[in-house]
Amino acid sequence: MRKLLNSLNYEKESKGLDYSFHLGDLVHGEPELLSILKKEYFDKLNHDYYVAFGNHDHATEDVWVNLWGYGYNHRFVKDETFAFILLNTSNADGDYLCPEYDYLYKSLELFKDYEFVILLSHIAWHGDKDFDEHGINCVEIQNLVDLHNKKYNNIVVALNGHHNRRDNCYLRDGIFYHCYVGNAGGTWGVEPGYRIFEINDKSVNTYYIRYPKFLDK
Repeated sequence: MRKLLNSLNYEKESKGLDYSFHLGDLVHGEPELLSILKKEYFDKLNHDYYVAFGNHDHATEDVWVNLWGYGYNHRFVKDETFAFILLNTSNADGDYLCPEYDYLYKSLELFKDYEFVILLSHIAWHGDKDFDEHGINCVEIQNLVDLHNKKYNNIVVALNGHHNRRDNCYLRDGIFYHCYVGNAGGTWGVEPGYRIFEINDKSVNTYYIRYPKFLDK
């Protein structure tokens, strides 16, 4: 986590960073450590950040709200142009769950006039087991997203964590990208790092960065 903290703060200082998103499994089955993690690392970030609930976090939603100020699901906007929707895919028991259809439907309706909508969750819901054996096949969610994009064409990407061995992007049915954020610092998976996502009025660009060696402390 120290490498992640140093790298993201450097990213903010050197290139600029609007937000960072930390997509679940902040701890491994020890929710009592979440408050320590927040105090020692997240509160020392020099920019706004958001967290998604992971299947290994095992905190109740009340605990989650008390820590972060919002529940398992959350949404917010920036500059009446960007809308972000954090979708829950687990519970305190660690079960794999599809995102809540009604919450996503209402959120998409609320943000239908925004230029860019970004979906974020811990577990991927695209359902392709050949690409992600740890994901969930959430057909209703897939259909909802596809129908919305056919009408409004403003959902840019779905970002997810969970699969530490994935740091790439998946093009579902040739029309919609799911991008994996890689491994922030776990003991297994791809080389630790983070995914950068850049959006402006002309292009969308994303790439994965390994932690810079000169920031090792």
